[in-house]
Order: sequence, then C-alpha cells, then structure tokens
Amino acid sequence: MILIYLLKVSACTLMFFAAYQLLLARLTFFNLNRIYLLLMLVLSFGIPAVTIENHQEVTVASQEIPSKIAYSNDGVIEQDFEDEARAANNSLNWDQLLMYGYSSILIVLVFRMLFVMVRIQIQLRKHAIDRSGTVILVDEKSTIKNCSFFNQIIIDSSLQHEEKNLVIKHESVHVEQLHIVDKLLVNLVAAILWFNPIIYFWRNAIGHNHEFLADRETSKVADKKVYAFLLLNLAMPEKKYSLIVLVSFH
Repeated sequence: MILIYLLKVSACTLMFFAAYQLLLARLTFFNLNRIYLLLMLVLSFGIPAVTIENHQEVTVASQEIPSKIAYSNDGVIEQDFEDEARAANNSLNWDQLLMYGYSSILIVLVFRMLFVMVRIQIQLRKHAIDRSGTVILVDEKSTIKNCSFFNQIIIDSSLQHEEKNLVIKHESVHVEQLHIVDKLLVNLVAAILWFNPIIYFWRNAIGHNHEFLADRETSKVADKKVYAFLLLNLAMPEKKYSLIVLVSFH
C-alpha cells in the first residue's frame, strides 16, 4: 500500500536528518552537506522500495465455500460466509478514503507550486524596467527582488551600483551551482510527504546551505563588513543568518 510505503520513507528521513544535525550541520563542509542532503533524500525513497520477497507456491484443493452454523434456542440457522463478505464489501473502505484524502492534498500542493512559479513570471513582466542578459531590474513596487529564479537574477533598481554588483555576484552563485534544481526537488518531496514535519526542516536546511555556499563565494571578492551591511539593509533573514555563521567560522 502506497501510504505504508510513504510512512517508511518518512521514517528514513527522520533518521537521516537526525544524523545530519548531529554530524554535519555545524560544520563548514557546505558542498558535502549539499551532497548529503540531496543523496539521503533520494535514498529515503529508495530504501523502503527494496524488499526481499520469498515466493512459495501453495496448492489448495478446490472445495465448496464453507458455511457457518449458528445455534439458537429456536434451532439451527445456517449462514454462508459469502453473506459476511458481501457486508464487508458494502462497508466503507477506509484505505480508499485515506488515499483519496492524501491524493487531494498532494494535487493541491503541486498546483500551488506551479501557480507560484507562474505568478513570479507575471510579477517580472509587470515590474521589469530593464534587462541585461540574465539580470532583470525591477521597480520598488515589486515583491520579488534581489533573488534568482532559474537562470534569471532579479535586482531592485533602487540599489546603488556597488550593492547591485554584490547582489548579482551572490545570486550568480545560486544560478551557476543550479540551486534551483535542489529547491524543485525538495519542494516536490515536501508535496509528496506533506504530512511529515521533518521534510520542512530538511527544506530549510537545504535553503540555508545554499546561502552558505553563495555567501562564501561572494565574500571572497567583497569586503565582509560592506557585504554584511548590505544584507542587513535588504532585510534578508536567511542570508543574514548564513553570513553570520560563515564569518564566525572564518
């Protein structure tokens, strides 16, 4: 049954994420962390699917369907097992009900993910004021700015020249290292395992790791104080957190 399989997958994610928190989360091996988080996510689905089955053929002689005999004060009443089978079939199938409920939520979450991507494209078309290759400048009214989307880098046009260059450098790392692939994968898994709270912590860990990687590369070509001040001004909590951790280890 698919729901039993997904529960086993959830158990694997719990074990692998606990190991990540204990062994890797506090270290600065960001590339290794990325590989671990992605590989263990895939293995969480693969391990429960690997089963060893022992097939044994049993021959049963054909015989008539037995009857169940009930005794009462009025005499003997004969009742076939077929009657009970029919009653069971007519009763509510809870397995199917659970499957329908799970599938409904899964479909809603997948459509929501697609809707968000479409909405981002609409926002870009509405607020874009200039394009230069993969870099898109948007006006101040845009709710989507100073980020990357697939191979597009969206920048707030009100930033100063130096600030723009730093943000472009930071977001270029996300684009070059294909972080969008990680995000698409973990968001799809989050839709499949929507009932599993561990997957949301897993998704946050991947997001933080992306910021560690981007901040490490950006800090190589930028003054760390200027860069930290920029992140504070841009009010980017996840990026600020990753920079604080990065600076503290160096």
